[in-house]
Amino acid sequence: MLDGCLMSDPGLDTPHHIHAFRSVPPGCRDPAFARHTHPFHEIVTLCRGTAVQLLGPQSFPLTPGELFLLPAGSWHIAGSQQTPCSCIVLNFYDGSFGDVQPGDREARRIVEALTRRSFAGKPRLDVTATTRRQILARLDAMAHAGEHRQELGRQCAIKADLLAILALLAADSRLRLADEVRDHRDPDVERIGRVTVFIRERLSESLPVARLAEVAGLSASHFHTVFKRRTGMTVLGYVTRVRVQAAAELLRTSPLPVKDVARQCGFPCLSHFHAVFRRHTGLPPGQFVAAHATGGAPRK
Repeated sequence: MLDGCLMSDPGLDTPHHIHAFRSVPPGCRDPAFARHTHPFHEIVTLCRGTAVQLLGPQSFPLTPGELFLLPAGSWHIAGSQQTPCSCIVLNFYDGSFGDVQPGDREARRIVEALTRRSFAGKPRLDVTATTRRQILARLDAMAHAGEHRQELGRQCAIKADLLAILALLAADSRLRLADEVRDHRDPDVERIGRVTVFIRERLSESLPVARLAEVAGLSASHFHTVFKRRTGMTVLGYVTRVRVQAAAELLRTSPLPVKDVARQCGFPCLSHFHAVFRRHTGLPPGQFVAAHATGGAPRK
């Protein structure tokens, strides 16, 4: 049995797509994938049965209708060995939202607040009954639309539903996200948004903090503070996570040798890449490629 793996969603064609579908929790379907992580966020609700959601060292009982936000990069599993269960899953990336439109920027801030809560041990979206009913109805419609993936306009409709769900969460009187989400006029939002785009567009380059602070227009010390407050992560932790996520996607979808993937994602030292990749995904690059292989010889 694998200790863990980094999973990709075949429904997410690029790091911008949104995918909703009905599923059986991985721990029920295949114990070998019991502990996993992936480069996208996940909203999950149980449709039937009972299960347990494990997030890091914590466990949370699952009952139908409950909502969970599992952030990108978190190690988790939902499973049950006693009763059949099924769920609706909504996957989306940070890149599902742009950096120009006000609605997208607002959505990013809502997701950031939810992510901070989840990493702080509060992944359950404890909302009012009215909000829950509205969100569950949206998720059901999105999962149905996901069964018709080739229809023109599907991504438009599913993104509109995702934005509506985030708006419902932001307005919920019990969740009280407004206390955590900064006003859209806060200049830090734009600054950190510029930096995250800069990072993702230059993964093959060296990205020292001084350079990123210059992009943000802040001193290095203040930049550290602002970045941690806005993302819930250190600068180095964020850059490393994005590099590993990009490397995992290339290893899964491209024929590039491991050394070329490492170089493109900002790891000039191959041994360092192996160590970092294994620490984040639970697998060395070669085993990750083998686990996701669709044919062809293993890459060196």
